[in-house]
Amino acid sequence: MAILPRGAVFRASFLAAFLAAGAGGVPGEAALATKLKEKVRAFSFKDIRFVRRALADFGERKAFVVVFGGVKCPVAQRYMPRLEEMRREYEPRGVQFMLINSHPGETLIEVAANALETGVRFPVYKDFDQSALRALGVSHTPETAVLDGAHVLRYRGRIDEQFLLSGESPRPGRSFLREAIEALLAGAEPPTEETPTEGCSITPLLPAELPGVNYAEHVAPILQRHCQECHRPHQAAPLSLLNFEDAADNVRMIAEVVRERRMPPAFGDPRFGDFANRRALSQAEISAIAAWAEAGAPRGNPANEPPPLEWSHDAWNIGSPDLIVGLENETVVPASGVVAYREVILDHDFPHDTWVSAIQILPGNRRVVHHANLYSVAAGYESLRRQGDFITGFVPGGDVTRYGKNSGVLFRRGSALRLQIHYVTTGKEERDLTRVGLVYAKEPILRPTRVLPVINITFSIPPLDPAFAVSARNEFSRAGIGVGLFVHMHLRGKDMTFIARYPDGTAETLLSVPIYSFNWQMSYRWPLGSRRFSPGTVIETISHYDNSSLNPFNPDPQATVTEGRQTFQEMNYGFLFYEEDRSDLYIPVDPATGVPRSVQAF
Repeated sequence: MAILPRGAVFRASFLAAFLAAGAGGVPGEAALATKLKEKVRAFSFKDIRFVRRALADFGERKAFVVVFGGVKCPVAQRYMPRLEEMRREYEPRGVQFMLINSHPGETLIEVAANALETGVRFPVYKDFDQSALRALGVSHTPETAVLDGAHVLRYRGRIDEQFLLSGESPRPGRSFLREAIEALLAGAEPPTEETPTEGCSITPLLPAELPGVNYAEHVAPILQRHCQECHRPHQAAPLSLLNFEDAADNVRMIAEVVRERRMPPAFGDPRFGDFANRRALSQAEISAIAAWAEAGAPRGNPANEPPPLEWSHDAWNIGSPDLIVGLENETVVPASGVVAYREVILDHDFPHDTWVSAIQILPGNRRVVHHANLYSVAAGYESLRRQGDFITGFVPGGDVTRYGKNSGVLFRRGSALRLQIHYVTTGKEERDLTRVGLVYAKEPILRPTRVLPVINITFSIPPLDPAFAVSARNEFSRAGIGVGLFVHMHLRGKDMTFIARYPDGTAETLLSVPIYSFNWQMSYRWPLGSRRFSPGTVIETISHYDNSSLNPFNPDPQATVTEGRQTFQEMNYGFLFYEEDRSDLYIPVDPATGVPRSVQAF
C-alpha cells in the first residue's frame, strides 16, 4: 500500500463549488457569505448524534448567537465559561446560544469532549462541509454571529476586548456581543454591526493530493482491517463490503461516514484508555477512502487486491458452541407500537456446576432485536421478577463474550438462563427466534470473571433539561484484573465517564464516552493484564442526559423521566468486567462439559 501524506484532507464535492465561488482560500471572503442586515442563506451542520440540523430546528427565538469554536484555539477556550454565563442569563429571555466547530482537523468526538470538560450546556455542532462558515462569512475562532428571530445577520465579530492571541487584558472592556443581544431584545439596531476578531484562523478544506488512488492497492486493505468484521453476511452492519462491487455501490456513503469518523464506530475519547478493540481509522486511511470516492471509485488492477479474508460462513463468532439453547417458539413482533420486554427462562437447567469460556447471544432477526441481556437465575427461582446475575448482552455494535485463558463464568448446579429481549418495530410484522450459544471452559480456572455493576436507579430527569447529571459508584471488595467497560443508557443518554478512585487517594479517568449512541453500544476492552484494581478501589460514573427538544431522538421533552426498561424511560448502567485475582484458586475442568474435576470452594 502506498504511503499517504500526513494531514491530507478529504476533498468533498462541495469544495469545487467553494473554490469556484472565488473564496480564494479564505472562508470569510466567500462570495456567498451573508452581508449584514441580510437574511442568512440556508446552511446545515451535524449535532453530536451525527444528525443534520438547521436553524429551523430551533423554532422561534428572539435571537440566535452562533459562536465558532476551536478545541485547540486558546482564545476560544478562554471564552467558554463566559459564553456559558451569558447563556444562563439570556436563554430565559428567548436567546438561543450554539457553538459550531468548522476546523477540518478537529473531530466531533473532540468537540463533544471539550463541551463536557468546560461544562457548557448550550448545544455544540460540527460544520463538516464548512457551509455554516461560508454562509456567515466567518474566518476565525471565536468569531460570533448574532441573528435576529427572522435569521437576519445583525452582528458579526468579537465577543469583547479581553482575550487576544498575544495576551489578555485584566478587564473585558467593551462587550460587543452583549450590546448586540440587548439591542435586539429591545427592538433596536446593535450599536456596532461588525468588529475584527482576534483568534485562530480557520483553515479551509483543501484537496487531498493522492494521485493514482484505487480500490485494489489502497481501499481494499483498509476495508479488510477495519470494516469487514461487521460488514458481511450474518453480522450487525446493514451492508456487505467483502468485494469491489459492494464498496463501489456505496462509495459516497462510505466516504461520508469515515470522513465524519462516524464509522468505524469509536465514540470513546482517545485520550483515556488504551483499548484493544478500538476500531478508529487513521487520517491517512480516511484520506485514501475520500480521495478514492472523489476519483470515481477506480478499481485498479484486480491482481493487486489482497487475498480475501477467511470468515465463518455461519453466524457463530465463538466457534462451534458446545450448548445452544433458545426460544421454544418464534416471537411475533407487530408492525408498530411499543413492544413490552420479552422475559423468558430458557429450557435448560444446568445439571452440574459448569464453567463457560465464551457466550454469544444470536438474534434470529437482527432487524427487530435491539438488545438482549442474559442472566443466571439460581435454582429454586419463583418468578421472573428475580432478576438473577447479569452475565452478558447483545447490543448493536457490540461483540461476543470471550473470557481470557484460565478464566470463565460459573453457572451453578440447578441454575437456569434468563433472557430479556428488547424488540423494536420495523413497519411490518416480523418474527424472531433468538438463541444463546455457550462454549465450555477447556483450561483450568484460575481467575473467574466477575461483573462490577455501577448503577443508579433513583434519578429523575426534569423536563427540557439539556445536560442532567447522574452519578453512581461501586467498590472492589477483592483484587481484580480489568477486562473492560460497558455503557448502557437509552435515547436521552448523552455521555458517561468512568473514574477510578484508588485507596491511596489518587484518581484516574478510565473511559470517557462524550458521544453515547443508543444504536451502537460498544464494549471497551483493555489488553488483558494491563489494568489491576486493588481492594477498596471505588469506580464512579458521571453521566449526562439530554431531555431537551433539541435531542432528535427524545420521545417527550416535556416528560419527567425516571428509571425503566422501555426506551421512553431511562437507564444508568455502567459495567466493569474483571477477573478476580486469586492466588489460592485452581479448578481443573472437563473440556467436554465444563464440569469441575475436583471440588473446591468458590
